[in-house]
Amino acid sequence: MPAFDEDDVIRPAPTTTWTCDCGQPMARYRGEGDQACPDCGQWFNAGGQRLRSDWAENPSNYDEDISDLEGYEMVASGHEDL
Repeated sequence: MPAFDEDDVIRPAPTTTWTCDCGQPMARYRGEGDQACPDCGQWFNAGGQRLRSDWAENPSNYDEDISDLEGYEMVASGHEDL
């Protein structure tokens, strides 16, 4: 059921809700993707799963020729290219 904001405008209900480890309530609305907690900065995917702290450094995020595992290994070994 939709909720109303302070101006009586209909606000859609979130599709996913969870609580960050720091206690901050989190919510994802239709069409949103990954998001960071506004209090502690922890990143979560659209389903509310906590992302690894080094996820943004994984080259598989930006290069379709690199698999997730290869990207993880590159970051873990400290090398850009294996």
